Amino acid sequence: MSQQNEDLIDQNLIQHWKSMKKRPKIIVFDLDYTLWPYYVDCHATPPIKRTSQTTTFGTIKVIDSTGLKMNGFKDVNKILYTLKYHCLNESKNEYLAIASRSTTPDLAMETIEALGWTKYFSSFQIYPKTKTNHMRKILEELKMTSYEDILFFDDEIQNIKQTSSLKLTAIEIDPSVGTDMKTLIHGLEVFETKNKKH
Repeated sequence: MSQQNEDLIDQNLIQHWKSMKKRPKIIVFDLDYTLWPYYVDCHATPPIKRTSQTTTFGTIKVIDSTGLKMNGFKDVNKILYTLKYHCLNESKNEYLAIASRSTTPDLAMETIEALGWTKYFSSFQIYPKTKTNHMRKILEELKMTSYEDILFFDDEIQNIKQTSSLKLTAIEIDPSVGTDMKTLIHGLEVFETKNKKH
């Protein structure tokens, strides 16, 4: 394994995942102010392009046509890589998914591709409908049936409240920090506590 890939692995996350008695089968992330620190439909001007391949923790430097930096939050590359390749098991129906209400889905996908994130996700629900609609589509696409298997991260409280009615586990993200390792572990703990009784 290359040094770059080793830098993308978080051993604490792997150990926490292995210790869990009840794990989410689908971990869903919003995009804006959850995985990256901007509204892609308001702040980005296409085309989106890479300016370099790798930096610390495999971060790919990405800019839009005006030179605006389009990188993700600091821990996101490490979180996605570790979850995808060292925690989740697709043969056990465990997946990552995106649920975004962005009004520019093509631009959002262009940014995801430039960041090198496409390989991590099994479902992309990016369109301006409710998050409950996104969750239903994710279950359909992944041929799953239970909302209780979903752990969802989003920075907007109305999305948290709305999706919580589905009985999934929804975690509010601080938009100034985004999804960091501490918040991810907290979400896994909340999911496990909530689902222990089942």
